[in-house]
Amino acid sequence: MSGKERLTTPEWLACATILSVLLYLTTLSYLSQPPDSLFEREEVHTTPEVSVTITGEVAFPGTYRLEKGTTLSEALDRAGLTHLSYTKRHKTTRKLKRSESIHIPTAQLITVEVSGEVPLPGSYLVPKGSKERDLYTLLGLPSDSSKKLSDGDTVHIPPKETT
Repeated sequence: MSGKERLTTPEWLACATILSVLLYLTTLSYLSQPPDSLFEREEVHTTPEVSVTITGEVAFPGTYRLEKGTTLSEALDRAGLTHLSYTKRHKTTRKLKRSESIHIPTAQLITVEVSGEVPLPGSYLVPKGSKERDLYTLLGLPSDSSKKLSDGDTVHIPPKETT
């Protein structure tokens, strides 16, 4: 059909009938929906929250919005403690209050000399109260020693045993 041709009366009636049926079906479908689904409403779920601001010796200081019932330990996991974080003065198993600020101080440090089978022998600063296993962990080595380190200690890492 070119732009100048016109529809005949039967063609007009057919088009009008098809459009009427489509309009009827659309209206019927719309009206058959439950009233609440006619207009979509976004439900707002509010869960009780606590807000905690964490500063100091953490990898990601800032304010965290957490679910009610979150423990300090869980919040500190989100903030990322460093190996210099001193948390012994905080009861980490307690639940957070509605809004609080926590400051994680830097641990007091001691100097320990490391020698033997390590990539970088020399002086290491470790938090006061550290155990040998903490030093080994820092060096990426396994250990189960519970010997407490003191300022000025020398720790010799023996060669790996070959089997």
